[in-house]
Amino acid sequence: MRALPRRRRAPRCDDGVSAVVVIVSFFMVMAMAATTATFVTTSTRRARHEQDSGRALRAAESGIHDFLTRLRMNPDYLAIPGDRDGAYCENPAAPTPEPIVFVATLCGWDTSTPTGWVAPDGSTDATTFDRPQFHYEIVDVDLERKSVLIESTGRSSAAAAASGGHGRHTVYRTLRARVAVPAPSDYLYWSDFELADPTDRTTYPDNDAYPHAQNTSTMCGAGWSLNTPTGDLGYGWQEGIPTRLYMADGSAKPCHQPGFTAQDVLEGPVHSNDMIRSR
Repeated sequence: MRALPRRRRAPRCDDGVSAVVVIVSFFMVMAMAATTATFVTTSTRRARHEQDSGRALRAAESGIHDFLTRLRMNPDYLAIPGDRDGAYCENPAAPTPEPIVFVATLCGWDTSTPTGWVAPDGSTDATTFDRPQFHYEIVDVDLERKSVLIESTGRSSAAAAASGGHGRHTVYRTLRARVAVPAPSDYLYWSDFELADPTDRTTYPDNDAYPHAQNTSTMCGAGWSLNTPTGDLGYGWQEGIPTRLYMADGSAKPCHQPGFTAQDVLEGPVHSNDMIRSR
């Protein structure tokens, strides 16, 4: 028998398409994987940045509250260092390399002074990044208005610290607040000592009964009291301060305090450095 010659198949136009499809599909999958990885990485970084931004903002707020708390506890907080414990210059969160003239004179800081950072829990380790920290400084002093402009900066990079601090990116947030000494004109009712008007003849009938033998004005508001021979009146909230007295007809009588009743309506801000009595 004679073998028949093999017929060669004519090439088709779709030869090699499968390989092309496989290769293209592979690259598409790789591109989608790369896009997904980039999206996840970007989202993670954004989430970490927002987390650190929130932590830094809360740290900056802690700095403002720290300043206000210290100022309330120590009226001489901005006094010359050494005059009283806990002064501004002794606060580890306050040192700054660029102080204004007032602070430079007060504390002696200059461009070589390192910036002070404190964590809300009181830690002063500036190399610790597992907690947010704050630094604040006085940026303006208005002696006429008796006010200071305080700037508090919070920082946080705790999220990056979890990876050992490599490529650390610290987020900073800054807040400013003006703190002013209140003046009587800022309030509808303002008092230093809660004492009735010593010349009020209704509150103190002794002004008429003993016009030449009473010292109401002196003892109940003029800056001196039998109970405080140093020359200062005592506040009602001070421990150990006895009832304030005045002399009339040879006997000591208690000074009167103004008292608010249900008929008194104060439509405005009220402030007293003493204790307000109401009924």
